[in-house]
Amino acid sequence: MKATRSSARPKKRILLTPRTPKQRFIRFVVFIVVLITIVFLGKIGVEKLFFSNPLLGKWRTQTAMGIREIEFQRGSMISFGTKTPVTYDIKENYVVVMDPSLQLGSKYTIVDKNTISTQLGNAKSIYNGSPQNLEKIAR
Repeated sequence: MKATRSSARPKKRILLTPRTPKQRFIRFVVFIVVLITIVFLGKIGVEKLFFSNPLLGKWRTQTAMGIREIEFQRGSMISFGTKTPVTYDIKENYVVVMDPSLQLGSKYTIVDKNTISTQLGNAKSIYNGSPQNLEKIAR
């Protein structure tokens, strides 16, 4: 059976109503909003999966001078009531917290998900806390 000329050509797409420039603009804006939402949610997912910081949260220790509390946030930490910008170098079982202005760092060892420790000379401080309590604040 031979194909006829009319059946060999693809059919033309017929729009019921032609799209106006306003409709095209609205579709474009919706597309951009959806794309930005997907990228933002993807970024959050990747950060949580690969770059999570186990120090984020409030931590307490009992010392001879009383209870000491430190709080780690994204890009900063609060200690003795002072907020200091810091950077984090996250390793497998410890995190180095660097103060870029002083070029000094402190190493915090991850004991478990609710316990960290740090050592300064012969003095070792063990902090207890629940790092999840800050996740709402850090966002």
